[in-house]
Amino acid sequence: MGNWVHNHDGANQIAEAKDANGNLMQDQYDLGGRITAMNSSVTNQSLAYLYDKSCALT
Repeated sequence: MGNWVHNHDGANQIAEAKDANGNLMQDQYDLGGRITAMNSSVTNQSLAYLYDKSCALT
């Protein structure tokens, strides 16, 4: 795994993380502070997070 370097956004949430090999993971959040997406430079894929009306992760 190695070491990771984390950069935080204005809300102190992890906005991106880079591993020792330079691989980048980027996170996105909604206005409520819930993670909505994670993007990987390794796989060039995104993972979306969806929430229901009660704010539960679906």
